[in-house]
Amino acid sequence: MADASVQIRAAVLEDLEQIHEIAVAGWIPIFDLYRLIVGERMWGDVWGGWEANWFPPRAERFNERIIVAELDGDIAGFATWWLPGDGLGEVGGNAVDPALQGRGIGSMQTRWVVDKLREEGCTCAKVHTGMDPAHGPARAEYRKAGLRRAVLNSVYLNYLDEVACVPVPPGLDFRWASTDDRDWLSRTIRAAWMPICEDVCSAVGDDIFDVAFADFLEKKVSDCVGAIEESPERVRIVSEGGESVGFALLRQEPPKKLGEIAVLGVDPRFQGRGIGAALCMDAFDVFRHRELQYVRLRAGLGEVHWKTRQLCWNVGLYRQLPSVDYYAML
Repeated sequence: MADASVQIRAAVLEDLEQIHEIAVAGWIPIFDLYRLIVGERMWGDVWGGWEANWFPPRAERFNERIIVAELDGDIAGFATWWLPGDGLGEVGGNAVDPALQGRGIGSMQTRWVVDKLREEGCTCAKVHTGMDPAHGPARAEYRKAGLRRAVLNSVYLNYLDEVACVPVPPGLDFRWASTDDRDWLSRTIRAAWMPICEDVCSAVGDDIFDVAFADFLEKKVSDCVGAIEESPERVRIVSEGGESVGFALLRQEPPKKLGEIAVLGVDPRFQGRGIGAALCMDAFDVFRHRELQYVRLRAGLGEVHWKTRQLCWNVGLYRQLPSVDYYAML
């Protein structure tokens, strides 16, 4: 239970420097854990210097909703929130000064934000957090606040010179997508992700699904089809015998030397034949050609299950940063 002397108030411009300091102090154990998982070289290129950009003390942050918790007149913690969709509110970044943790301040902030979301007309609340030990206290806070229905997501990483070399099944051909692939891609995504939608609905319930995931499938289609239209070298298509059977949406961050398999999909009729792994091998070659050094595969909401883990381990993406989204009806 929080100390009775703790007071919640709206943040003001002069608070931003202290909010930044608390945020950096609160996330140091998390980033230290990332360093252990991914290794020194990748950590330095992908996350090095994170402190400067972590809740930076810039005036434009007041486009966000921010509160601070004061203890005896001093800022002890902060919390943010936003409204990503109709009826949906999200608990954002929040932290408590490490020297003042364990006194119920974090729970008090979370409950305040959840109440605020309800006041602003939201019918469903969500929060995204890590599944690693460093996020353990945060996960406990969110569950205490009623955010308990969970959907897993994750990223899997490795160095491109450490990933596996899996033989590509004969007869597969790879190419860049064109606008002629849009209809096929839309049909394939709907077929491949419909079971994922059903699993997510089972996990969170119809009430939450109808608010938080109403456009889940169509957004996946829009993101991937839109990528074809934005750039000819974003989506890879794999064919067998002249028939398209799978795809990968690729992204990259050259300053970080990082390539990403943002979406990976295989026509359900052709699953279980090594096509997903073949798409990974092809993506690795694309990233090497572009002189990148690291690769990340992003498994989105509902995509983390034994098939995903088996694929990632088989292709050598064994460095994992797991996370979870918690939901609650308000």
